Amino acid sequence: MPSPHRRIGLVVDEGVESALTIFRQASETAPDASLVRTAVLEGALIEALMTAAQRGDGDQEQAAVLVKRLRDLLPALGLPAVVRANLAGRLDRAVDTRTSEQRRHRQLELIGSPNPYGTAALDYADSFDADDVLPH
Repeated sequence: MPSPHRRIGLVVDEGVESALTIFRQASETAPDASLVRTAVLEGALIEALMTAAQRGDGDQEQAAVLVKRLRDLLPALGLPAVVRANLAGRLDRAVDTRTSEQRRHRQLELIGSPNPYGTAALDYADSFDADDVLPH
């Protein structure tokens, strides 16, 4: 009988496969589809937490504390190295406390000499950050 649920095929690389192994060890009887669903939902929770840490509302401070604590615990979690490195970078960006002006000043320093292409790229990046959209 046809199912009303949408089916998604999953092709994973080594980093994702090693992360799914952690879920498999936690629940050896669950099918892979259930494990992937759990991983996606838990990933959505972490993503929402990181987004809250970057927002300028009342929950930002509490979320930033949680993200920083998670970042501090990351080396002890026993994750595969590639997953740990990826998460560390994402968590570091989420708790970056520099203002956009400070980041822009640092980016201009990194460009070095006046470079019309570099400053144009920064202008585009600022517009994407302001609109919170990425180009496709």
